[in-house]
Formats: sequence, structure tokens, C-alpha cells
Amino acid sequence: MKTQIRKETDPNHLRDMLSKCESEIESLAYVYIDGERQFNNKNGGKIRKNAKIRADILNRLFELHFNASDSKRLSQINRLFETYEKNVIAKHIDMYKKVKAIDNNFSNFYSHIIYKYDSNDPKLQPLNDDGYYGSNWSEMLYIIDRFCFIDNEVFECTDEGRTSYDDGWRESIEDDYPIKLDINPCYTLWELVNWHDYSIPDVLQMSLYKFCHDAWATAEYDAF
Repeated sequence: MKTQIRKETDPNHLRDMLSKCESEIESLAYVYIDGERQFNNKNGGKIRKNAKIRADILNRLFELHFNASDSKRLSQINRLFETYEKNVIAKHIDMYKKVKAIDNNFSNFYSHIIYKYDSNDPKLQPLNDDGYYGSNWSEMLYIIDRFCFIDNEVFECTDEGRTSYDDGWRESIEDDYPIKLDINPCYTLWELVNWHDYSIPDVLQMSLYKFCHDAWATAEYDAF
């Protein structure tokens, strides 16, 4: 399916594929019990599979449509994520030093950035060319958040200041990234579109990110 999508050059055909895919996702996501719509937790695997297909379709539409305005917006989002990351690292290291000064037995010190969809107030930033894609953004992002996140973390910092960047992730980024871009993506952007089933057009609208600076820690003491 991914190869077929990557070869498609007709936006109208891609939009038809997207409509069918999103309808399938929505039908899998809900079940009606006593007339009340509820999430159908049994279909998580099928939803994740379709969410990946949806992301591939939207990324292909984005690639076919990519222009100066898209490039500017993507660069702005990437810079914003980089700012988030730098802030988390600086605050994490400061907190780590203060905690260790109080009690050196603490270990597993941890801070992270998360994205969590708020169904009551998602605060999405609409795309200027929203009609080009034809996605039911709010509903799809709600379902993806509910079924496709193993966790909500998109960037982490641990111990003395070890970060996601320390794992050699850039070595394979050219192969893993959904399309070729004219920016150097930061880890948060890469994480969202590679591991959380979001498309680039999704990420360009998502704005509710949270810093978890009150990092958890575990104290280890000898029994005697």
C-alpha cells in the first residue's frame, strides 16, 4: 500500500483514498452501547494500521503540494520544537543538580515533552489550504491520540542531561523520514511523524505540548 501511495500523482485519487481510510478508522474506533457512542478498544491494532496508511496519504498530498508557504510553516514548527527541547534540557539539568545536592541516592531522573490532544479544546492551527487535503482533522487526531500512542512522549531528557539525540537516531533519518525536506528536522518533529502515526500536515496544526519539568526519580538505599 505504501509503495502504491508513493507512486500516486493524482491528488483527487489520493483524497478519495483518504476519505475511505478515515471512514474506516472512524467505524473501527467506536461502538454503540445502549445508543451511546463509546470507544471500541478491541480494534486498536486495526486502527493503528489504518492510521499509518492515512499518514502516508497525507504526506504524499503534502509532497505534491509543497510550496514556499508550506516550507516556511514547517521551518517555524521545527524551530519551535527545538526551542522546547532546549528549554527542557536546561531546566532538567538544573533540577537534577538541585535534587542530587539534597540526596545523592536519587537515580532515574527524567523529564520530557508530551503532546496530548484535548477533545474539548484542541487548539488546532488550521492550514491555509485545508480544503486541499479534505481530512476530518479534529476527529482523526482525537482517535489517533486515543489508540496510537504507546505513550505521549515526543522528547526526553534523563539523568545528567542525556537526551533523545544521544541515541544515534540521525544515522537512519534519510531512510525513515516520510518525504525529503529542505530542513534539518529536530528529534521532536521526527518522533511525531515516524513513531506516532501523525502526518506532516497533522503536525503543522498541533499546538498543545506540555513540558514535564517535575521529573520523577527513584531513591535507592541499602537495606542495612
